Amino acid sequence: MVLALAVGLSASAADVWYETDFAVNSKFVWRGMVLYNVPAFQPSVSVGVGGLYFNIWASQGLMEDVDYEYEAGTFHEFDYMLAYALESDTLELEAGGMVYTNPAYEEADQTNELFVTAAFVGVPLSPAVGFYKDGDQTNGTYFTIGASHELELASGAALGFDLTLGFGDASYGAANFPDWDTGAYDPDTDASGMTDFALATTLSKAIIDDEEGEGIVFGWAVNLTLTQVLGPYADNAKPAGNAILGVSLNASF
Repeated sequence: MVLALAVGLSASAADVWYETDFAVNSKFVWRGMVLYNVPAFQPSVSVGVGGLYFNIWASQGLMEDVDYEYEAGTFHEFDYMLAYALESDTLELEAGGMVYTNPAYEEADQTNELFVTAAFVGVPLSPAVGFYKDGDQTNGTYFTIGASHELELASGAALGFDLTLGFGDASYGAANFPDWDTGAYDPDTDASGMTDFALATTLSKAIIDDEEGEGIVFGWAVNLTLTQVLGPYADNAKPAGNAILGVSLNASF
């Protein structure tokens, strides 16, 4: 509360709101790591009151993944998030917790993660930082820095560019990048360092844009994301570099 008053931050009006996003991506890549190597349907639904919201996200393989032994149609992940967001004309803050579950893989227990993010808006390249702490499986810490820029096109569409650099501590590296061939502990990845980067380009447009904020906003987006696992971690992430093409429909009301 003191922080919010000090920098002029506020949550949005305390009305109930909903957001949905229905995306299809050419593969499922998380922090540079390939989790599903074939196209995946990845829906997301959020409901909130003011700055407090709850989100459910899922990933379903649309084809059989021979590499990871998933059948077509398998829901291999459900994530649940509870978060609170504050914003001002120049700063956006968000904090919350997530629970990751993998119902299709018996050996993968669910884990949870706490996070805090901050983004500076209205300034060149909109710098952003994020802090993520696993509280269960790995006890690892992941940190991000990023920048973004958006161009308004004459057609009414928007072209956005996002660059994110990821860093992990030793616990994060050892748990997420074990030896590729054996799955055993690899001392080379039991170290802190820059683990990955992602560069994304997104073309989006609102088909129905309610400027008064009283109805439904509906739109589409097409994105291309390039990711790369770096340093000693790359040997245990194959492929270490990926290109992901995605399309999505979204609505908010």
